[in-house]
Amino acid sequence: MSVIQSIKETIGLKEPRPTYRCAECGTEFQSSSDTDSHWFGCPECDSSDAELIEE
Repeated sequence: MSVIQSIKETIGLKEPRPTYRCAECGTEFQSSSDTDSHWFGCPECDSSDAELIEE
């Protein structure tokens, strides 16, 4: 978690994180990183191939 995100949560400006489904293993996870970011990936298998789940 970034320092800026921690500060936003502390003062009540937390932004909702989108939910993704991994194309490799099917795990659903939330991420605040962009899908083309180095930091984006499935927490189970580390694949960056995921689709956005519309809520």
